[in-house]
Amino acid sequence: HYKIAKDLINNSKNVLIEKPICLNSKESEDLIALAKRNEVFIMGGHLLLFHPAFIKIKEIINSKKLGDLLYMYSNRINFGKIRQHENALWSLAPHDISLFLFFANSPITKLHYNGADILNNKIDDSSISTFEFKNGAKGHIFVNWYNPFKEHKFVIVCSKGMVTYEDSSDKKQVILHKKKHSNFELVDNGIEIIDYDSSYPLDNQLKYFISSVQQKFFNYENIHLSSDVVKILEKLN
Repeated sequence: HYKIAKDLINNSKNVLIEKPICLNSKESEDLIALAKRNEVFIMGGHLLLFHPAFIKIKEIINSKKLGDLLYMYSNRINFGKIRQHENALWSLAPHDISLFLFFANSPITKLHYNGADILNNKIDDSSISTFEFKNGAKGHIFVNWYNPFKEHKFVIVCSKGMVTYEDSSDKKQVILHKKKHSNFELVDNGIEIIDYDSSYPLDNQLKYFISSVQQKFFNYENIHLSSDVVKILEKLN
């Protein structure tokens, strides 16, 4: 998207760019600098950052109700379209990387990538990426487009409880699991279904973009996170 976005910004247009915003971090950083120079708004289309379920989970984490964040994992797997020009990591994982950055809110200290070209087309159809953050949190992302079933599941493990959300399920519930480890014993006090806003992520994203443009409130936090996603993709693969 680099050339199109650059042309628009040079013509003083505000731009919402689909994720990943660029194919390398040099280009993404160039767009950010150009937008600030031209005093226009620019943001990345990381849709799940505007998903009410994940916003609710962020509120729960910030409240410290569940204690400290220890571990996250995301499975984004499906029997889906086989790509010819990008691997499963670049095609599917930007969603989950953006959520990892959103929830951890801490610099990454270690990354590891393990991919598999199942169909022998020299493009990885499956990959597991692991993350470690400065605040001690860890996590992994599993993406695969050659799987017998669809699963989009996000799990967060904290010191005083756990929370899950499965977008591929019919109920799409945010579930608080009252489970923890205490004095070398496992404690399980059941689950709690957490209510959340029923608005649509795409609507929320577009409203935020339009509002920012109309009010000339140019918060570049989103585009910096979008650029960080590209940097992580580069380092992993």
